[in-house]
Amino acid sequence: MLIGLSKEYEMHAICLLAQTFGHPNYLGIKGARELLKVLDDKFKFNIDFKSLNDEIKDIEKEIKNKTQEMTRPTKLKPEQEVSYIG
Repeated sequence: MLIGLSKEYEMHAICLLAQTFGHPNYLGIKGARELLKVLDDKFKFNIDFKSLNDEIKDIEKEIKNKTQEMTRPTKLKPEQEVSYIG
């Protein structure tokens, strides 16, 4: 909305977008990192990308583990009775 209103208020504006996937397990953090690189090059924020990359790897590993955990079939003990009441 700010981009759309910028002309009316005689302000300069820019919008940076990153492509993401429409999947609940995809956070778009790599795209966000690429946008940060562009901003860091332009404004010299001196962002520690090594630290950011390590954090991204940790997050992706955690998501992968959670996804595998959720998709793993549940094993029932032989004495457990399975029933459905609908």
